Amino acid sequence: YYIAPTGSDGNGGANPTNDAWATYTHAAGAVSAGDTVLVQPGIYDQYSLYLCAGSVTNPITFRANGAVTNSGFCIIAAKYLTLDGFDYNYSGSNHYFNPMLFSQLGATNVWIVNSRFHDIPQQPLIYPYAAIDFEVTAPYTNQWMGLVISNNNFWNVGSAINLRGYTNICVNNCISNSQGADAFNVFGHDNIIRGNHCYELNSKYGSIEHPDFIQTFGPLVDPSSPDWGLESYNI
Repeated sequence: YYIAPTGSDGNGGANPTNDAWATYTHAAGAVSAGDTVLVQPGIYDQYSLYLCAGSVTNPITFRANGAVTNSGFCIIAAKYLTLDGFDYNYSGSNHYFNPMLFSQLGATNVWIVNSRFHDIPQQPLIYPYAAIDFEVTAPYTNQWMGLVISNNNFWNVGSAINLRGYTNICVNNCISNSQGADAFNVFGHDNIIRGNHCYELNSKYGSIEHPDFIQTFGPLVDPSSPDWGLESYNI
């Protein structure tokens, strides 16, 4: 299937020239396990919703088929989904402060790979906007698992990743110019952070900040809590 700047959601999505869809949200509602959507070059001023579910042997893939710039995505209860090769920045009228936001409804086995997150404005004395963030109603939540965030570039953002959940992997990402925020804020447990290149995590607003490579939170004292072990076996 195909999405194109000149497409229409009334099309069938089968041809990039004259039958492509227009929006990610429509495509996510139309595809099934094992499908691949190739996104044609262009700027997509959409804040898109993903509610789709692939399977362990047949994931759903959205892949940039050239230079594709997006305003942002919201991942809502998605399973076995891959987002590959996109550019995310604070552009267009439909942007959001977090270009990639995971809904509090959770997600399982979502892969975010080979993409670029950059130029997200920040404000002093406010919790920094992260390029990849998680919607929470409590400080620590546990409904995201098996996420893979790999081979992405982050620059001129707040935190790169505010990671929550468990058994998630952040590997081989490059993070620079953090605008006064930590590269990783990590909640949850049994997550892997490995092989990332972080540099120039600068203190943009002076002494009010102390950006870290990894910032964890805890420890909690109740072993029955789903977030037990934030410091003990977090990473």
